[in-house]
Amino acid sequence: MKIIGIGGRSASGKTTLSNLISSYDDEIAQIHMDSVLNGFKKRFFKVSDNFNEDETILSLENNPMQDISNSFIFSGYAFFRNCLFNCLVNYNLYKLQREGYSMVIIEGSNVEALSIHFDFLVHMNSDTIDRSKRRSLRDKVQFTTKEMDREDKRQDLVLKMSRLLDYDYEVSNDKGLLSLDREAKKIYLKIK
Repeated sequence: MKIIGIGGRSASGKTTLSNLISSYDDEIAQIHMDSVLNGFKKRFFKVSDNFNEDETILSLENNPMQDISNSFIFSGYAFFRNCLFNCLVNYNLYKLQREGYSMVIIEGSNVEALSIHFDFLVHMNSDTIDRSKRRSLRDKVQFTTKEMDREDKRQDLVLKMSRLLDYDYEVSNDKGLLSLDREAKKIYLKIK
């Protein structure tokens, strides 16, 4: 089974790219790291949001680990979260392999935290202003560039604890959906 990773900052278009690539082939399964973690939180902590009953989102306002001023505490939290991601993603990979999928796309801002072998890695780029607009639309709350910068700093701390990955392909998500679809087709042809 081939494992494709899509990484990048929050709201850079990872899920959209993953969905576009998967639309070319029914044999491609997807693992969205946010959904994996949200399913775990829903099951064991009964966390939900006010916007969409089918999805759990811990926004910066109600995330107790938003304060990164104590890097020691945050590093402990990030280490535990990375271990949890590895367990949950590996469990999902095992299930998808048993179901017979030939390819799996794993997308999330923390793909570097996964201790698995990727056959192909894609990195998404987008500027902060575009990402804050996308995040506001997605989460149905106003999300400023200042909040996006704060979240990027949190992610940078997590990445310091993760392995460095050599990405095979870079995608700039700054020209709209048609351009992103062309990139998805290029990636699909490379990985197939």
